[in-house]
Amino acid sequence: IFFAMLFGSSRFEPYVGNLEMASLADAVAKAAAKGQTDSVPAESTLLKRRTQFRRVLRCVQHLRSKLDIIVHNRDQDGFLRSMRAEAAELATVSFGPQLLTAIGVVYENQADLALGFGGRTTARVREMSNAANVVCSGANAVMAVSSLREETQGAGDGSDPGAAEARARQSLEAHLPVFLDFLWSLSAVDIEKTLRDVCTKLLKDVSVPWQVRHKRAVALRQLGRMFQEAAAVASATENAKGAKDIFMDAVAATVQKAGQPQNESPPV
Repeated sequence: IFFAMLFGSSRFEPYVGNLEMASLADAVAKAAAKGQTDSVPAESTLLKRRTQFRRVLRCVQHLRSKLDIIVHNRDQDGFLRSMRAEAAELATVSFGPQLLTAIGVVYENQADLALGFGGRTTARVREMSNAANVVCSGANAVMAVSSLREETQGAGDGSDPGAAEARARQSLEAHLPVFLDFLWSLSAVDIEKTLRDVCTKLLKDVSVPWQVRHKRAVALRQLGRMFQEAAAVASATENAKGAKDIFMDAVAATVQKAGQPQNESPPV
């Protein structure tokens, strides 16, 4: 739940599904609850594939329902109006602009490929850029952990436990942006890979005529651009929250979500 709250709350889940990192964290939590603190049971390759397949299908169903407003209902104005309003709302949640940009870029790029506008090079460059971001942010996170350990040990050498605790807390808060950046870079790779699979299933769906696939691509291109525009507007007009505020908001939302009764099971 925490990672879902950290990256977009539940509002983005219909578009990106349950993050792989969130699934891993859930497995760690379950192992800890059972007292298995030394190791986490690894999922089999087949189980991982099934989980990812279901995740992609849920996203396909959601995205198709959005595109059907214009593809089948032929309601261009209704599609633009509803999706712009939803994009503006999504931009207000935690990591909303970043998520909207990532989703919008993939949508537009995959639509361009389907429509014959090119985009293969752009997709490849973005994949390489995401991989480089993971490496760089990962290296920064490792250095931050090392620095945090040294600062925490140094803080504990004093005679005042309260002051030492305060210095350790300040050190952790100072390094939070680095850790959040690393978590986001990992999530971005997972999200964009999943969305490419989602778009492929929609735009290469042989169960519908080519005219429907073409209309889906056109609508998907529009949606991708609207998401990117909403992200740009939010980034330019809103004051960005600090890493501490983002983290604490996610913790508070997790506690609130965990306390709510779960009456409905997710679709399979």
